[in-house]
Amino acid sequence: MSVLSSATPRVALVLRASLLASAYFALAVLSIVLATRHGSVAFIWPPGAVLLAVLLRSRPDRWLVYAAVCFVADVLANVMLGHPLGLGLGVALASMAEVLPGAWLIRRFFGIPFRLATLRETLGFLLWAGLIAPVFGALIGATALSLGPAVPFQNAFQTWWASTALAMVVVAPVILTWTSEFGARLSHPKSALEALALFLAAGWVTSYAFTQPLTPVLFLLLPLLLWAALRFGPPGHSLTALLVTTLALIRTYEGVGPIAATATSAVAQSHLLQLFLAAVSLPSLLIAVIIEELRRRAAERERLIDTLESQKAELERFAYTISHELKTPLFSISGFAGMVRRDLSQGDLERAHADLGVIEQAIQTMKQSLDHLLDLTRAGKVMGAKRPVALRTLVSEALKSLSGMPETPGVQVEIHDALPMVSADAQRLREVFTILLDNAFKFTRNRPDPRIMVGLRDDAPHPVIFVRDNGIGIDPAYHERVFDLFERLDHRERGVGAGLPMARRIIEAHGGHMWIESEGEGQGTTVCFRLSGETSEK
Repeated sequence: MSVLSSATPRVALVLRASLLASAYFALAVLSIVLATRHGSVAFIWPPGAVLLAVLLRSRPDRWLVYAAVCFVADVLANVMLGHPLGLGLGVALASMAEVLPGAWLIRRFFGIPFRLATLRETLGFLLWAGLIAPVFGALIGATALSLGPAVPFQNAFQTWWASTALAMVVVAPVILTWTSEFGARLSHPKSALEALALFLAAGWVTSYAFTQPLTPVLFLLLPLLLWAALRFGPPGHSLTALLVTTLALIRTYEGVGPIAATATSAVAQSHLLQLFLAAVSLPSLLIAVIIEELRRRAAERERLIDTLESQKAELERFAYTISHELKTPLFSISGFAGMVRRDLSQGDLERAHADLGVIEQAIQTMKQSLDHLLDLTRAGKVMGAKRPVALRTLVSEALKSLSGMPETPGVQVEIHDALPMVSADAQRLREVFTILLDNAFKFTRNRPDPRIMVGLRDDAPHPVIFVRDNGIGIDPAYHERVFDLFERLDHRERGVGAGLPMARRIIEAHGGHMWIESEGEGQGTTVCFRLSGETSEK
């Protein structure tokens, strides 16, 4: 099992690289064929935009592999279509020169994985990837093309730069803005019908407008893109803009529509179409990002209000619980202090020592409760900086710290090989596994075949981690109650009932959620949690 697990990431990388190279090759062939048939002028160059978007959604240690396979695909596409090998190498080098600097600049200023989630990120992407980075590729590409016959350097440079910039504006956002939440939204019947109506309207308007020399219908494209931006956010807008761009390009390549009727030369047609598509796509993209950011902030504000209200209620329960939990040992101390006074007055030193032992035990219980309270308040916030950590390593370290417990011998522990890397406070997350495994050991020790599993459910968008045991189980009525402070369902067990509340606080401090799954007494217990942060490939 471990051998298969260790090979899986390599196989996944090969499959991803192969898929990317195939898509890059197909887009490069299509773009070169269209450009050749239209006076060696490319209106748009999508392969580079696809590669850039994939790099920005991937780990940096994958970049060299992805860039290498796309470089080879670019050379093969040019050679297969009859271009000399030298020209193919120059064009492929130019393509990498416009993608890699843009990816590095965006990673340097915004980090990765990168999404067009804020106005700042979108403006930065348009600046670095849409304006500046294509200059490097255009210089190399124009030089390579100008070495051939009848290709002036200036025309080659302008066409190369503009076609790449348009692809960055139209093609790259489709990959950068796509989320599983948007895909889930389209599965809703009303949203799906509205999206279908939007796509049909955008397709008809574009097809009709670009078969006429000039028609007022052309001006309906901007309202349609705004419809997509306001109702479906950046993902819906980017798909609609891609549809409009594709249909407009097809009609213009066919020699019909307002662009073909206005300009006679291929270069002039390309510049007019690029300018038009950028003029309708850019403002609506920015509006989509702004609206989505405002919605996200409003949702965050509502979440914070709900959190404050729940914390207020929790604080009231907390005060009541503290009062009750600390009064018990205080009553013991007060009562046995009187008994010690009586014992001393009667000269019964042996009984006085015994009563003092009860007082010391009550003081120790109070101290332990106060220590747990202090730990619980600290668990409400992540103490250390978040960094990539391997969950399997944290589980192993937690097991090692519990190895001296009397409950651990004879318990079979299975750890899922594919536990992911996560961005978290390693120390706090290790405490979570220590608490969950400690509970699992306690409540399985009397079973004939005690087993514990630490596993993973691939539940998008964030995987679920679980610790499952075949112990005494928990009645569904108590699944939430066990997370209350000092709540112990079995008072025969050690502890004061602060472990699970502390574990949940730590998970919530990471933006996640923890819950219990159990069918009842004797059916075992599964404690699940998910983290909202990004998981990484192994």
